[in-house]
Amino acid sequence: MPVGSSAAGVSLGVRLYVPGAHVVATRQLGEVTEALAHTVAAREIACVYGDAGQGKTAAVHQALGLLPRRLPVRQAQVAVKPALPQLRAAL
Repeated sequence: MPVGSSAAGVSLGVRLYVPGAHVVATRQLGEVTEALAHTVAAREIACVYGDAGQGKTAAVHQALGLLPRRLPVRQAQVAVKPALPQLRAAL
């Protein structure tokens, strides 16, 4: 499934700018997928961070698309270097 869409056809906010392009399964993508699966199953909170442009958002959306639909997932997007009040508000 392309990263820019979900099974329901809803935009996930990540676009691949090359028509017909798909995400390549890398070791890092596998690690994100495994970590998110464990986090969701435990009903915990995860934070994915790193330098800009490294594929964090694409990896999270791809990983979430692989999880069973019955698992409850909530996403909060937080600004870069948020102060504690902004972080609390987002969560």
